[in-house]
Amino acid sequence: MSFGRNSLAVSAILLSTFGIGCDGGADGGAKGNGADAAHAGESEGDAHPTAGPRGGELIELGAEDYHAELLHGGADGKITVHLLDSTGKQSVATEATELTINLKHDGSAEQFRLKAFPEPNDPVGKASRFVSDTAELAAEMEHEGAEIQLVVTIDGKPYRGVLDHHHDDGEHSGHSH
Repeated sequence: MSFGRNSLAVSAILLSTFGIGCDGGADGGAKGNGADAAHAGESEGDAHPTAGPRGGELIELGAEDYHAELLHGGADGKITVHLLDSTGKQSVATEATELTINLKHDGSAEQFRLKAFPEPNDPVGKASRFVSDTAELAAEMEHEGAEIQLVVTIDGKPYRGVLDHHHDDGEHSGHSH
């Protein structure tokens, strides 16, 4: 019967060890990588934001180093992208003069460049906002099954992010059509 006790003891030790690791330890997860620190204090239900501060769709850049908030469906039909920090809440300005959106649908690929359009509080020579100069991008993004990838350089490092843009849920809360 000692085999049963040993198994139980080993199971208890493993469970307690992994249990502590999952919740970030006694400090609530404030230590560790940047993603842990960025999400410290958030509940499990909202650990990864899906909507930006302006109600747009969020695109994760890198390992949540940054986020991009994509807004479309305005009166002019143009696309606006705001660069945000790791929490998806604060603006981040970059020296990039444009960002690129690569779009694939129906076997064809297109590339769109959005020009920097600095916010009033962005540092001189930097921008946190990028705007399309045509309504064509918004129309192309509406194709069923469209694959959308955003490419931007922040602090000299290129970042890519994929927009998880679904039309099968009947809910378009982040934008209008």
